[in-house]
Amino acid sequence: MKECASQSEIVAQFGCPLGSLCPELDKRPDEASSLAAAELMRAPIQWAEVQFRSIGRHDAYNLALDLMAAYEGNALLTNTLRDPSVLVTAERRLAQWIDSL
Repeated sequence: MKECASQSEIVAQFGCPLGSLCPELDKRPDEASSLAAAELMRAPIQWAEVQFRSIGRHDAYNLALDLMAAYEGNALLTNTLRDPSVLVTAERRLAQWIDSL
């Protein structure tokens, strides 16, 4: 939990690097940048999908999308509100959600 708290301070100040970089890359006119942005976001989604599939979830891809959306949304709120506790609280809720699966 201490690690999440320290990361939440950074996210509160600067935002999520991945969540900030991908939209910026996607604004560039060349297709290669858009593809790079998609791949950057796809990598953690695929990792999470593998984790959910390893516990026997047939809806692993959708769960991975939900997890990524929840994290990125909470990271955005943490940064916008400059409130690290948003991300710390979200981490607890997400951990409980995962444990309930």
